[in-house]
Amino acid sequence: NTVQKLEETEQRYGAFLEQSSEAIWRIEIPGGVSVKLNFEELLGYCAEHGYLAECNLAYARMYGYNAPEQMEGFHLSQLMPVDNPGNLEYFISFIESGFRLTNAESIEYDKEGNIKYILNNLIGIIENEKLIRIWGTQRDITQQRKVQEDLIYKDKLLSVIADSANSLLKEEDYNNILPDILQNLLAATSSDRAHIFENSKN
Repeated sequence: NTVQKLEETEQRYGAFLEQSSEAIWRIEIPGGVSVKLNFEELLGYCAEHGYLAECNLAYARMYGYNAPEQMEGFHLSQLMPVDNPGNLEYFISFIESGFRLTNAESIEYDKEGNIKYILNNLIGIIENEKLIRIWGTQRDITQQRKVQEDLIYKDKLLSVIADSANSLLKEEDYNNILPDILQNLLAATSSDRAHIFENSKN
């Protein structure tokens, strides 16, 4: 009968959520929000009223929690800093693409405040010209981003060192170019003069 079929469907759905290795979530927006609002109003309403209605264990563990119930009820603004420039671009793209995104990156934080880079697939559910909920799946790409940033940093530093060595070989009086070399090293390493001086003594 219909009731039995519904119960079986719910059981399969629950098993799928629980056993999936991919992080799955659902954001509910109480009352819905008109898709005709401007970006600031739409985002403001979602950030204030949208909340995590459902997620699976893989999602909860991604943020350092032991069970989905520990996160359910969190407001969207708690899950993601909506004022972050990268996240603003994320939301703008979501709206402009018809409330769906594929492989979109967001910047979030786990339970301990550690930064997380998340790759998202999401789709908004529209009813009567109102956004009422958002379904999504996501992957944690934090480690890949850190490796990528480390490679970029090393490439930049090696380039500065190579340019500095070339300049030293060409210049007879090192004092003429040392200020520029030091300044380039400061920029490449995000250090200050005191840091470089202290480490040069070791």
